[in-house]
Amino acid sequence: MECILKDIIKIQKAIREKSLVIFVGAGVSANSGVPTWGTLIDKIAKELKIEKDIQQNEYLKIAQYYYNNNPKTFFTSIKNFLDVERQLNSINEYLFKEFKPKYFVTTNYDDTLEKINPTGIAHYTVELYIHPRYPIGITNISETNRTIVKFHLFYNFAFLDLEIYTTIAYF
Repeated sequence: MECILKDIIKIQKAIREKSLVIFVGAGVSANSGVPTWGTLIDKIAKELKIEKDIQQNEYLKIAQYYYNNNPKTFFTSIKNFLDVERQLNSINEYLFKEFKPKYFVTTNYDDTLEKINPTGIAHYTVELYIHPRYPIGITNISETNRTIVKFHLFYNFAFLDLEIYTTIAYF
C-alpha cells in the first residue's frame, strides 16, 4: 500500500510540473470504435477462407500472406476497414482532461489520439515516428509542445506503411 501511495504522489507531482508521460495501448482506440488488430486479422482470414481459430502468434503471418496474394488491394482493404467514425470515450476524456500529460507514447497503428481530443484541451502534435528500421533521434521531441510519440510508422489515409502490418518489419 505504501508503494502505491508513493507512486500516486509521483504522478501528482508530474501532473503539477507538466511532465507526465502516459503510455497508451489499444484499449483507447478500441473504446473509440476502431477495430482491433485481432478483428482486422479475423476479417483478412475470412477473406482468405481460413476457417480455423487464429492464434495471436499467427497474425503477422496471415497479414503477410494476404499482402503476398493481394499486393494491389492490401492497403485499400485495410484503409476501408479502419475508416470508421471515432467517438470520444471516457478514457480519452479522462486522460486528456484530468492527467493532461506532456507526452502520450503509443504503439497504436491508428490515429485515434490525434483525431479525438476533447474540446478545450491543449493541442497535441505528432512530431516523431520511431521504428526499428527507421530510427529517429529522440531529440526531435519538442520540449514546449504536448506530443504524441508513435512507436510505429503510423497509419493515416495519406500514408499506409507495409512495415506495421506484415512480417517484413519484424523478421
